[in-house]
Amino acid sequence: MSENELENTRVVKSKENIKRINELKAWFRFDYPNRLNKINRYAYLGLPMVETRYALEIEAYNKENELLILSGETPLPPLHYTNLL
Repeated sequence: MSENELENTRVVKSKENIKRINELKAWFRFDYPNRLNKINRYAYLGLPMVETRYALEIEAYNKENELLILSGETPLPPLHYTNLL
């Protein structure tokens, strides 16, 4: 195979993968910003929060990683957790 052939390859996606990719894109477009705005609003007003920003960002990281894998791209590097205490 020539170098040109390797660059022109594409990932064949099944109907289930395409449906899941569309669900993940919709989550990032609609659900994620709404939840982030709610967290910021509650923090600004000093109200007790139901969910934390950390939990939302971990969920977004996992969904983005799944989206990349389904799209045939390289996944994100693994998270490194540090102990802050």
